[in-house]
Amino acid sequence: MLEGLLSGFGNVFTIDHLLLLFGGVMVGVIVGCIPGLNGLMAITLCIPLTYVMDLNTALIFLLGIYNGGIYGGSISAILLGTPGAACATCTVLDGFPMALKGQSGKALKMALFASVQGCITSCLVLIFFARPVSRLALYFGPDEYTLLVLMALTMVGAVAGESMIKGLLAAVLGIWLSTIGMDPLAAISRYSLGNTYLMNGLQRTAVFFGLLTMPMILNQIEKIAHQKPGEQRTSLLPPPASKADTRVSFKEWLSALPTMIRGSLIGVVFGALPALGATPAAFFSYQVASQHSKHKEQFGKGCLQGVAASESANNGTVGATFVPLLAFGIPGDSDTAMLLTAFMIKGISMGPTLFTQHQDTVYTIYTALISSNLVLLVAMLLMLRFFNKISKAPQSVIFPCVLMACCIGIYAMRQNITDVFVMIIFAVIGYVLKLMDFPSAPAILGMLLGGTFERSIRQSLLISKNSLSIFFSSAIDWIFWAIIVVVIVSVILSRRKKNVKPVVNTEGE
Repeated sequence: MLEGLLSGFGNVFTIDHLLLLFGGVMVGVIVGCIPGLNGLMAITLCIPLTYVMDLNTALIFLLGIYNGGIYGGSISAILLGTPGAACATCTVLDGFPMALKGQSGKALKMALFASVQGCITSCLVLIFFARPVSRLALYFGPDEYTLLVLMALTMVGAVAGESMIKGLLAAVLGIWLSTIGMDPLAAISRYSLGNTYLMNGLQRTAVFFGLLTMPMILNQIEKIAHQKPGEQRTSLLPPPASKADTRVSFKEWLSALPTMIRGSLIGVVFGALPALGATPAAFFSYQVASQHSKHKEQFGKGCLQGVAASESANNGTVGATFVPLLAFGIPGDSDTAMLLTAFMIKGISMGPTLFTQHQDTVYTIYTALISSNLVLLVAMLLMLRFFNKISKAPQSVIFPCVLMACCIGIYAMRQNITDVFVMIIFAVIGYVLKLMDFPSAPAILGMLLGGTFERSIRQSLLISKNSLSIFFSSAIDWIFWAIIVVVIVSVILSRRKKNVKPVVNTEGE
């Protein structure tokens, strides 16, 4: 193995390959931080450029884009409250409130450190445990996938917001939204009202932006409207109060280290299981971090550990998504599905034979992923000041630009103007839900995982001939049920303790 890794690093550490790796990382970061676009689109657009490259050169370039694209979404999530990609949606919850406190530099650097930590951890798991971890996916049938998704939705819905009921109802809303369109098994239209657009289902990114990003923008506009002219700030974000707001101290990094390690491992598990990926991993890690924190009340209000939990998990899936891809030829997410296309173009077949027939390619993948993290770390430490200047722009410039970027990004994904109208409709729905204290995170996760949940539960019932006993048929099933019960009971007990606190009479004495 050591000889193979040294050979892989020898392939990467040449002048032309390092320049291509740097270029790929920067393309991924820039495209990833533009609202509506993501690393998948960057990979898709750049695959034609690899036709004239040899296999190793093409892999190094595309893997740089892949890694940079996942991190790039956190930049706009923190500075603008608008995730560049769906996997950075959870980063908004604490990253943007930190920026509103003048701590955008601290949040950006924590996101960078957590991203590099998560990805390197994931790469080490890929190198040393690719084959053993890949066997884990073999134990997951439709019933295990059903309960895995149910557990994720329960955890997010139960702890998001002040009310567990509202959180779970928001998750149900998201699942229902995912069912709009054609039935995956019966091939009949559902909830489409005869509209051809709805027959294809709602565009998920448009819904995500509508439910999460647009209400934040409307909320900021509302605050500005209620301010007196002399109180209005010329810039969207306040300047840092001190140098401490622009950096992450060693003590802060050390306190966030357990959160980053836990998030990285969660990312590894979610990445190794096909059809899940970075976004559910980030939400799951965030909720686990908030449950284990001694300062739960700080989450969602600008907590450094919240940023660390989200970013370590979504980047923790990077190496892990290659586990099912290399071992079985099954892509872990849409990005690796596109990378699989690049492999096929170069005449490489994924599967168990890859480790024997193309061992040099496997080690090039390992070393390119690790090297892309080192390039990302150095490049972003040098360029974060440039990105941070976005926050100094006047509000009259920022909000129109964000709205325009959202509209252009949503339209560019499918060249369909109806997607923009869908985003606007859900912006109104999201704003109303925010006024009613319904959390948006469970709804987003419910829509994201709704397809997997429906498909898995229906496959399970078909296998068992409509018997619910299939959901209690394995040890993994019972583990998931135990976690679900523990989460619900612990949330009920913890919130009951809060309600026991004495109420102070604030009315006139």
